[in-house]
Amino acid sequence: MGIWLVGNSNNTIIWTANRDDPPVNSKATLNLTEDDKLLLRTKEGKEKLIANSTMAAAFASMLDSGNFVVYNNNSDFIWESFSFPTDTILVGQILLEDGELVSSLSESDQSSGRFDLNMQLVGNLVLYPADTAHAPGDAYWSTGTFANGSHLYLNDSTGFLSLQMNIDNFLSTVFSSSSSINKDANKVIYRATLDVDGVFRLYSHAYFRNTKPKITMEKSAIDNACAVKSICGFNSYCTFNDDKPY
Repeated sequence: MGIWLVGNSNNTIIWTANRDDPPVNSKATLNLTEDDKLLLRTKEGKEKLIANSTMAAAFASMLDSGNFVVYNNNSDFIWESFSFPTDTILVGQILLEDGELVSSLSESDQSSGRFDLNMQLVGNLVLYPADTAHAPGDAYWSTGTFANGSHLYLNDSTGFLSLQMNIDNFLSTVFSSSSSINKDANKVIYRATLDVDGVFRLYSHAYFRNTKPKITMEKSAIDNACAVKSICGFNSYCTFNDDKPY
């Protein structure tokens, strides 16, 4: 089960449930059961819990924000995909302190990959190879900010990605979009993704009438992908071929 941005031949996956489980048959179904659970049920009858909540689920909704939300009988939300990001945060979404994004293994395999982005308790946003102890020497990029209780927030209208103490207490800019690029678009959706190559990037998806959406990489935490530790393997020499490290 996943969520993706539609509009072109290669839909952009922005969230995956149980991403490290084996893939299921296309005949698998999503079920809200009589005992108030949201389950993925395979053709063979195997079941996997999607929304892990102690409260009974009454209905679910896919919101325009990209957030998949489960509600109880009082229409209070009891679970949301926004609280469990994989490799991407969307507009209006928050990466809380001690939260993380983990890159996908490849463009076609959404299971956990080789790099992670940590929102540390001390307020520093840091990139690491996933298979390290996350010691200071393992990091290959950080914001260098220190304020307990900080979180990462992507503004819902401008694509302004920032570290904040709360909604009114700005701490530091991480990325800001080039607003002039999409000034004629009917709608623009922003996302910040930790890509498979270990680079954290800000993208815009601009939607125009009668044309395919335009996807633009607006900002990148690292300009030289060879600066990503372990991208080319242990004790290797990194160089470029077709703008990709190898």
